[in-house]
Amino acid sequence: MGQNAFLNAALLSGFTLLLQHRPLRAGALLGALCIKPHLAILAPVALIVSRRWRAAASTVTAVLSLASFVLYQRPKVLTYAAPPPSWPAKAGHPRLGMP
Repeated sequence: MGQNAFLNAALLSGFTLLLQHRPLRAGALLGALCIKPHLAILAPVALIVSRRWRAAASTVTAVLSLASFVLYQRPKVLTYAAPPPSWPAKAGHPRLGMP
C-alpha cells in the first residue's frame, strides 16, 4: 500500500491546531486517525480527562462512521474498483493476458 506517515502527521497536527476553536472538526480528524489505532489510543482518553466532550463525541462518531463504511461498503467499493473480467484480454499487453 505504501507509507502513510504524512497523512498521519497531517491528521494529528490538524487535530492539535483545531482543538481549541473547532472541537468537532478536531474530533473528526482524530477519528480519521483510527486507520492506525496505536497512534490514537490515548488521545480520546486525554479528551475525556480534560473534559472536552464535544471533541470526544466527534471522535467516537467519526470512528463509528468509518467502521460502518468498512464493514458494509467495502465489498461494494472493491467490486466497483476491480477491472472487468475481460479487461486483460482486451488490453493487448503481454503480461496482462495476451501473448
